[in-house]
Amino acid sequence: MEAIAPSLIWGVVGAALIVIEVFSSTFVALCIGLGALTAMVSVLIAPELSLVWQLVVWGISTTIYTVLFFTVLKPRMRNETTAGDPLLAVCGQCGRVASLEDDARRGTIEFTQPLLGNRTWHATSDTPLVLNQDAIVDDVDGNSLIVHPVPTHYNNKEQ
Repeated sequence: MEAIAPSLIWGVVGAALIVIEVFSSTFVALCIGLGALTAMVSVLIAPELSLVWQLVVWGISTTIYTVLFFTVLKPRMRNETTAGDPLLAVCGQCGRVASLEDDARRGTIEFTQPLLGNRTWHATSDTPLVLNQDAIVDDVDGNSLIVHPVPTHYNNKEQ
């Protein structure tokens, strides 16, 4: 019985690792699989290559592919979208001051539509708030909103 050619073994291992990468998201199996395919090509070019040198080619090429991926390709694959960013869903929204605490800089803001699942939020402001005044969300601080009051001449509720 004839022995299986080393290039065939490297090719099958490389292809299997690349297929495994489809089910993972680390890209490490892809780099190892590409290293195995590189070892296959080296065996096809130099059939007399010993197993030790095949493993050296595989190890070095896998290392090169991994370093290239994580230093060159992966930083370019960063997600630049803001979809799903809760801060963007809240900032700029206008609500009405529903209640105030003693210092008039803390209270609750009520929105006509729920923001991130709640219609009422605790809020703080750098300037004093007035009951039933509109306030715009500037930022989120934990479970509280940082707001600023809308000047009363912008409130058209008296009409």
